[in-house]
Amino acid sequence: MKKAKLSHWDIVKRFFDSKVSGKIFTRSEYMNHMTNHGCYKTTVPDTYRNTLERAGYITVPEPGVYRKLKKIPKGLSITKALIEGKDRVKYDSSILKLKRKQALIRDALA
Repeated sequence: MKKAKLSHWDIVKRFFDSKVSGKIFTRSEYMNHMTNHGCYKTTVPDTYRNTLERAGYITVPEPGVYRKLKKIPKGLSITKALIEGKDRVKYDSSILKLKRKQALIRDALA
């Protein structure tokens, strides 16, 4: 019986899930993994990595270096990850607005 072919999204999730939370790994490791699994020279690896970064599963502390922040849930779809990322951006921007407002008040009172 033939093995079911994994989607590129599943390959990306499998790679990041194989890493220990908090540990650093490189873009080279990631790209080698993607190439070994049939994802050749496309923007797919970066697009999916960016999606996971925006959703808060990984971070990029410096160029070419990644850190896994938390486990990626089984069954996480691209759509769910995009929604999580948008919710996080909305939250971050609301916090930023609040901090700016507090700074203006603090400056006005100083």
